[in-house]
Amino acid sequence: MKNNYIVLVDDEEKFKEEFKSKIAELGIKHELLYFKDVAGLVDALTKIDPSEIKFIIFDLCTSKGETESKIFKVDPQIDSFYKNHRIIIFIHSAYLHNYEKYPNEGTLYKIDKDAKSINNICQIIKTFEDSNFQNIFSQKGILETDFMTQIHEAFRSQFKANEIVTIINSIRESSKGGDPSKRVLEVFTRIAVKSLYHNLYSETSISPEGSSIEDISINAIENYYIRTAKYKYWTGDIFKSKKTDEYIIILNPRCNISNNKIEHLIFCKIHPFSPEQLKAFLKEENVRKGLTDDVKFSIIGDRFRFLPKTPKFSGGLIDFNTLSSLLPEEFLKKYDLQISISDDLTNDIIRKCSSYLVRGGVYINESKEALYYLKDVIEDKK
Repeated sequence: MKNNYIVLVDDEEKFKEEFKSKIAELGIKHELLYFKDVAGLVDALTKIDPSEIKFIIFDLCTSKGETESKIFKVDPQIDSFYKNHRIIIFIHSAYLHNYEKYPNEGTLYKIDKDAKSINNICQIIKTFEDSNFQNIFSQKGILETDFMTQIHEAFRSQFKANEIVTIINSIRESSKGGDPSKRVLEVFTRIAVKSLYHNLYSETSISPEGSSIEDISINAIENYYIRTAKYKYWTGDIFKSKKTDEYIIILNPRCNISNNKIEHLIFCKIHPFSPEQLKAFLKEENVRKGLTDDVKFSIIGDRFRFLPKTPKFSGGLIDFNTLSSLLPEEFLKKYDLQISISDDLTNDIIRKCSSYLVRGGVYINESKEALYYLKDVIEDKK
C-alpha cells in the first residue's frame, strides 16, 4: 500500500513533537517523517519513493552559523523539490528576512516561525488533504495518471485512417528538407491539449442516451490566469496604472498583436464596484445576471461588462464608453500587467464592445402619423 508523508526538516526536535501533536489534533492522515538535518533527508530519499511525499516543511537553519553567512545547507533540497517534485512546500523559519529566494506563491509558502505558525501550516495541510488537492499535480498524481488517459483518448479520437501520416507528410514537405520534428511536436501537442480542453469545458452528458446534458459550471477564478507567454501585452490582459488605482483591459485583435501589426494599444477602463453595486451583487440572482451578461440588468446594460471578484482580481465593470488608445511604448510607461482573462471571456468582452460601438439608432417617428397610414390601408380594403 502506498504511503503518504509529511516531511519535516528541522534541527530542533521540539518542533517534531509540536507538529505531531497538531497533526493528531486535526486528524490529518498523512504520516510525519522527521529529519534533523539535510543529510538525513538525502539518505531517506534513497529509500522512499519521492512521489509519496505530499508536503515538506523546511527549516532554513539546520546548523549553527548559517544565519550570519546566509548560506543554508538545506537550500539545494528546497531548490530540487521546488523545481522537480511538484509538492506543497513550507519554508518555516525565523530567518526568512535573510532569505530572498523563491516567491511566496502557488504551492510554496514562506511562513515565519511564531506561536501560531505550526497551527497555520497544519490547517493548510488539513485543507489540502480533505480536498485531495495534493494529489492533483504531484508525481504519479491525478494529472499524470487519469488525465494522461483522458488526453490520449481525446487525442486518438481526432484522427481517422491515415490522417496522422498525411499531416506529418504535409509538414515534412513544407520543411524543404529540414528537420520537421519540432513542427510535428508543436502541431500534435496543440491538437492533444485542445481536444482535452474542449472535453473539459463542453457539456457533460448525464443520461446514457445523451438526451439530457448538464453545462459545466466553472469557478469564477477560472476566468483569470497569470500569463507566462513572453508578449509584453496581449488581448484580455488587465493592467494597472503605475500611479493610480486605475485598471484597464487590452482589446486589440490577437492576430494584430502576434503579428506585430499595431500602432496603438486599444483599451477600456475597469471601474471598481461601488458600495451600492457591491450590495446589489450580494444577491446570487444579481451575480448570475452579471456573469451571464444580462443586458436587462440596469447595472450591466449594453455599456458595461461584469468581471467577478476573486482572490486573483478585485473584479469590476468594464466601461466600453472609455475606449482609448496609446502608443505601446507610452502605454508600458504608464501601466503594469496584473493578470489576464481567459480566451472565452475575452471573446465575449470583445463581442460586446463591438456591439456597443456599432449601435445604430433611428430617428424618432411620429406614431400617430404612422398609424394614419395603417388605417388608410384598412379603409381601402373595405
